[in-house]
Amino acid sequence: MIAFYSPSLKDNILFNKLKDLKFFTSISFHQIWRDYLTLARDRGRVIGEPKLRLGDKEINVMGIRNNPEIGFNDKDSFYNDILVIEQTEKEAHLFYVFKVTMDPKSRLPKISHLLEQVAASYTALRPHKYVPGRTAIVQDRDNVIVARTDSTGVIINDYKEQKGLFGINIHDSGGYLNSSMGCTVLEGDSNENDNQFKKHFKPLIESSSNKEEIDYMVINKDAVIELARSAAYKATPSRSFLDKICFRAPFLTH
Repeated sequence: MIAFYSPSLKDNILFNKLKDLKFFTSISFHQIWRDYLTLARDRGRVIGEPKLRLGDKEINVMGIRNNPEIGFNDKDSFYNDILVIEQTEKEAHLFYVFKVTMDPKSRLPKISHLLEQVAASYTALRPHKYVPGRTAIVQDRDNVIVARTDSTGVIINDYKEQKGLFGINIHDSGGYLNSSMGCTVLEGDSNENDNQFKKHFKPLIESSSNKEEIDYMVINKDAVIELARSAAYKATPSRSFLDKICFRAPFLTH
């Protein structure tokens, strides 16, 4: 069941489509997680040994990107992504859904774009940038996979640093409208969102029992809808279709 969602998601097309497909249930969510993990592993987009966390107070984290895999937060294209955090509580499965942005705002050369993947790379053992009070899910445990672009948004094919500890965290907006440098950033507070970071995100992360081992699944909207539709109708997802819509940005192995 949905325990909380950002009020600004009320009329969001993707959010409502996922609700219609019964995405926010343990049966559907867990099936999607397993199917996508298998696909990501086949495509070399898995870091470490991620797994569903179903112990009491454990959390599972999924970022659903609305923009292309290589994109920027330009004009109206920021804060149109969704962060889903599932927490098991006394065998119930509660879903917390936040409006976020997952793409960098800056067109600085070599800026990072977090690629679609499943990374066993996160903890919740310190705040973002070590600033007291800025509770965050931080990339302190293992690598993530990124692509890097030049100032025009073209992938730099000869720049090989695509896997590493880059500080790609999940955190609050810090009071800025559009501040992402490649991190996943919660939409800033407003009268509508009513301090969602302090009232919902922060208590949720601080209550998690797997602070030392948090996995982050990054998936695009088309893939999650296909997998949710398959789960809802108990059908086998189309592997050929998923191959066409997932992992479009090149990952340079080296």
